[in-house]
Amino acid sequence: MTAKEYLSQYRDCVKDIRCKREELNKLLEDATTITAPTSELGHTVGSISDKVGRKAAEIADIEREIVEELEAARILRRDIRSSIAAISSGDLRRLLTYRYICGCTWERIAVKMNYSYFHIVHRLHPRALAEIGNTDLKRC
Repeated sequence: MTAKEYLSQYRDCVKDIRCKREELNKLLEDATTITAPTSELGHTVGSISDKVGRKAAEIADIEREIVEELEAARILRRDIRSSIAAISSGDLRRLLTYRYICGCTWERIAVKMNYSYFHIVHRLHPRALAEIGNTDLKRC
């Protein structure tokens, strides 16, 4: 695994969690619209309890997956922050934190750090990745 792949795991995990939360919101929205089918005379036909039960189970499954992924993300963030903390240069630590923990764009990082976009992307970032590559990524 390259240093960039290692660092990108946290951002990918956060994106997956956001996606699952959107799925959960859609399921919750769908659950509020469940209605019992009616006959032409306006009488209720069948039962909605099966539909409600299925939706409730789907919601519970997604909620459980989100909780598990949040815990995995927390552990991953802690490990990545530990690897970043081992870098001696404050600029390189900040750059990696802004990019891989905070999810900032290169443009935003350049502004925050008062460097040009080119300097951030083509000079500092490769140096920072090399520093991370020199740490023991195998432990993570």
